[in-house]
Amino acid sequence: MFASLLPRATRAPLLALAALPLFAAAAAAQSAGPSFRFVIEGAGEFGGEAVATIFYEDGTTQDVHGGQGVTLAGGGEVRLNDQSPLALRGTVGLKYVTTAATNAHIRLTRVPVEVVATYDLPNDLWIGAGLVHHAALKFSGDEIGPDVEFEDADGPTVELGWRWVALTFTSMRYTDAEGNEYDASNAGLSFIYRFGGK
Repeated sequence: MFASLLPRATRAPLLALAALPLFAAAAAAQSAGPSFRFVIEGAGEFGGEAVATIFYEDGTTQDVHGGQGVTLAGGGEVRLNDQSPLALRGTVGLKYVTTAATNAHIRLTRVPVEVVATYDLPNDLWIGAGLVHHAALKFSGDEIGPDVEFEDADGPTVELGWRWVALTFTSMRYTDAEGNEYDASNAGLSFIYRFGGK
């Protein structure tokens, strides 16, 4: 009640004094500066169309799918400060899948470059969205089948995580040297270990 009786000239300094703790907290957060941590990520993914079919002597076959493979990657994650729920993660890795052939090392390899923005939710949950670029895409037939190279590919990715594990989905298409397109979209499980840094 007392504040409502004060003239306007007196109210402004009182509001400024009341806001001082908020400004001080914001300044302290800004002075802390960006927070950086290193990242190691492993993932197993499946899906997409068959880019090759392997025929075995016993009459069975095995398809190699464009979205299939195991990934190991490394990089970093940055936040505006330790308290920020927003983070930006960037990684570079190797994605690899082989076959059951015992007399040849048949494989599909690619180098994924990934940039993902994440937002922390309550109870250690988080969501993420970003872009994935696949470079150096190659199917190696190891002299039993042909070697096939693909153009670099890009696609969006989304994540739903809890602590250090996340469900992922990436939409992507591969194009070979002859212009044939293959769906390389995939779903998977990712494990993300963050360490060190500020």
